[in-house]
Amino acid sequence: MLKVVYLLHFICFHTKPTCYRGMICWGDEYYHPRVNFFQTIETSRQYNEKYPHFLSLQEYRYYYGKKEYLFGDMNMKNTRATYHKLLPTYSYDYLNEYENQPEVLAEKASFARSSAKLYVRERSYMYIKWLSIFIDGFRHWLYYGRWSSTGMSYQELWTKYEKKVRLQHPEMTEEELRKKVASTILEKACSTNPKIDNFALYTLH
Repeated sequence: MLKVVYLLHFICFHTKPTCYRGMICWGDEYYHPRVNFFQTIETSRQYNEKYPHFLSLQEYRYYYGKKEYLFGDMNMKNTRATYHKLLPTYSYDYLNEYENQPEVLAEKASFARSSAKLYVRERSYMYIKWLSIFIDGFRHWLYYGRWSSTGMSYQELWTKYEKKVRLQHPEMTEEELRKKVASTILEKACSTNPKIDNFALYTLH
């Protein structure tokens, strides 16, 4: 049994890569996911300026490739760093375009963040994938009493922050409330949990 496990591990993680196998494209160059490629990546905003915006999960697979190895391509540090680079920080460039429809921009950004999260999750090692599924699912179960491995939907996010803003700013008009909630969701879509960042990027290494 041990030999079988070792053989599977060797096949999935130690096969000699070809010019494309297991690669992730950053700009015009390719880096193997087991290398700390995130150290060579530009800032999130510079990176995102090169690629289409507000991508779906299927589009991420198309532009950046599917998972090449059965048990995943990236360790926790690389997974978290890649997630940072895919955050929709470019959304702020569209503020003027969506000035009268801030909730539309917020929804697009929330969608892009969710797609990026699912993409790096499926590219990560198996244990990281299941750990993130458990965290999202358990957190959603605590809030809503039901399991959701993908986290909160956009409507759930809107309801959550609308309640918070109403409590903090009861004097706001409906129009001001709408803009404030949309702004909050946009801000959250472009940021990450610092505690998880610290754990994944620094504590483990």
